[in-house]
Amino acid sequence: MPLAVRWGNKVKPGRIVNDFVSFTDFAPTFLEAAGVPVPKSMTGKSLLPILWSDHSGQVDPHRDHVVVGVERHFPGGRKGGWGYPIRAIRTERFLYIQNLAPDRWPVGDPDGLVWPDDDPTGGFGDCDGSPTKTYLCNHRKDQSYYFDLAFGKHPAKELYDVKKDPYQLRNLAEQNQYATIKMELAAKLKRDLVETKDPRALDKGHDLDDYAHKYQECL
Repeated sequence: MPLAVRWGNKVKPGRIVNDFVSFTDFAPTFLEAAGVPVPKSMTGKSLLPILWSDHSGQVDPHRDHVVVGVERHFPGGRKGGWGYPIRAIRTERFLYIQNLAPDRWPVGDPDGLVWPDDDPTGGFGDCDGSPTKTYLCNHRKDQSYYFDLAFGKHPAKELYDVKKDPYQLRNLAEQNQYATIKMELAAKLKRDLVETKDPRALDKGHDLDDYAHKYQECL
């Protein structure tokens, strides 16, 4: 997603910067801008060096990728309140995705709960109700290709060349010619996750799966 920044005469306007940034970078940026020490526990990095630079293009050579993750959006969409754990790394050209529980439905179980005012077709609670959702659910058999794109289960590994395939429809993960790039991205993703103490990378994913149950107990 693009990020637009405006800060009076502090940030030079009209620049296009290609550095990858993460939402986790915002807090240390705000703290540094306010003259407040940034806690060492924060995994993000301040964006001020980029914002105050006069350069366009790639400003910081270390910001050549970003790591993202997903756990859950709607807790009632799957058996046991489980989420759908994903970890991914995006570079200028490639998107590599690890679906850590490929046996689960990405947008909720077909018979999972939905909000009372949500789509009357029911199920797939992580997908908001809409005419498109209703249509695809009602035409699951004759529109199976589009239904699977929207609601179907995903393989454990996905790799997309976002330059050639901007909509990420052609999974290259099992193609031999991309084996090296897949291995390199997997290793880089693993390093980042371990460095930030991601529970999924430290064999503690059950803590995140049980979060919904712990939350209900607190209530």
